[in-house]
Amino acid sequence: MNIKIYVDTPLYICLMRRIKRDVLERGRDIKQILDQYNTQCPPHVFKNTLSQVRKMPMSLCLVAVKIK
Repeated sequence: MNIKIYVDTPLYICLMRRIKRDVLERGRDIKQILDQYNTQCPPHVFKNTLSQVRKMPMSLCLVAVKIK
């Protein structure tokens, strides 16, 4: 049995996670991160990811996420 579940996370949480990861693990600065995020991520999310979500039998929405 295959189960497909999409966990929907608000874009602002995705951005906070990316900033934390890229600064700490990749040594990038905020301007680089925001430039890349603004040009690549939202178009990808809207073009590819959200079109696939409509095909999923189940979708979960996470709103409260603690980021240290």
